[in-house]
Amino acid sequence: MVCHVCLEPNTNYEQIENFTRYRCGTYQLRIINPPRITNESCRYIVSGHIRENQSPHKPFELTQAIIDRLETMPKPTFEHNVIRLMRYIEFKTTYYGEPIEIDTRNFSSTPELIAICYAHTINEVDFLRRYLYLEKLISEEKGGFYALTFKGFKYLESLKNNINSDLCFCAMCFDEDCKGIFDDLLEPAVRNAGWNIQRVDQTHYHEGVMDQIITLIRESKFVIADLTKNKKGVYFEAGFAKGFGKEIIFTCKEEDMKELHFDVRHYNFLVWSDKDLEKGKKELKARITATIGYGPHKKIDGPLKMAINQ
Repeated sequence: MVCHVCLEPNTNYEQIENFTRYRCGTYQLRIINPPRITNESCRYIVSGHIRENQSPHKPFELTQAIIDRLETMPKPTFEHNVIRLMRYIEFKTTYYGEPIEIDTRNFSSTPELIAICYAHTINEVDFLRRYLYLEKLISEEKGGFYALTFKGFKYLESLKNNINSDLCFCAMCFDEDCKGIFDDLLEPAVRNAGWNIQRVDQTHYHEGVMDQIITLIRESKFVIADLTKNKKGVYFEAGFAKGFGKEIIFTCKEEDMKELHFDVRHYNFLVWSDKDLEKGKKELKARITATIGYGPHKKIDGPLKMAINQ
């Protein structure tokens, strides 16, 4: 059996109806007239995207629309893929110092690593492994086995927590008719929850816009991705945030939910309506405080405020 995406044979595949598990993960596609990957150099991006968007509830649905979108995306950055490999080791680790197999000498031992790291070959995975080792983010325990070091765990924690950050990065459509989404819904909800919010078009920068987006995501405590109008850039920014281990709150206008790509529909979207933005604002604030907590700029009212002022 050959994988539709990576074209690699896999004797360990499982097939139930039209669900198939390969090194790329578990995905489903139409048996009749399946989607085509016309850009051969894009196969590793499709493979990595499937693996990164696995859901415990249902297999990933691979469609032509998803492939067409991924073929226009730039390849993931080196830093992004290094973090993916570290998160793989962290996920496999059940106790601190546990050695995890990363045997890049033998493709069959860890075939999913190529997909996880968005790599072309196992040699590329080995390059990432050597970087982690030289930077002392992992230690070699024995042949083919590595463990996250203290420095490695601290680095991952810094990406997750950003303890001193009071910032929420907002990814959304910048069309003029979407201005009210930010002004009347997203910004007041975030600020009422005690956090600052920033869009990339509101900042001054001298480097490339993608560099600024990555910087803002890394500096943020969490991310709001509003997929109203189904903009490709928002998907791209949400992917970066997920790679950095950020908490992402997905929102979308009710009428646009039907346009969402299959690869994100399994997420718990906060659906809002422009007919009742006040309701959406309250629900978004509640979602933020439930998943992230109150921010450092939360206004204190009532008896507690009186006690502090005394």
